[in-house]
Amino acid sequence: MDNNNNIIRLDSIPTTKEGIGIMASAMVNAMTEGEVDPLSTIVKARALAEAVKAFLDDKEVKDIVTNEIEKNGKSASWNGATLTLKEVGVKYDYSGTNDPVLASLYERRDKIAQEIKDREAFLKAIKPKFPYVDIDTGELYELNPPVKTSTSSYVVSFAKK
Repeated sequence: MDNNNNIIRLDSIPTTKEGIGIMASAMVNAMTEGEVDPLSTIVKARALAEAVKAFLDDKEVKDIVTNEIEKNGKSASWNGATLTLKEVGVKYDYSGTNDPVLASLYERRDKIAQEIKDREAFLKAIKPKFPYVDIDTGELYELNPPVKTSTSSYVVSFAKK
């Protein structure tokens, strides 16, 4: 397979927020006006999005761009866009602190999280107006199951080859 034939040229992609918005609107309009086939267009758009994500997440690409920015200091500009080096995703690992207070807090948090999960599972399984007696107070309650809401959408799955 000739990789040069499969590379999408990005020269016509806008590089301002306004231009990106206009491009997105044009794509939506083409779909809503029936100018393009909805299924093939959404599959191709999803494929493009996944390809772009893989490209942007590639360590080698990140290293090349970082090195290019570093030639200019901590930031560089191109065609109205600014690229800036900064720390992202800072995390702290507390496992080696040997702090008994933190360990106790984590243990309590995990226990409460499990109790909540168990109680939620119980509430999902009950029928409306389920009678419940509070053991501590003797008070009678009528419990109801949680209200289930959902949003329908679609998922695009790709064949391996």
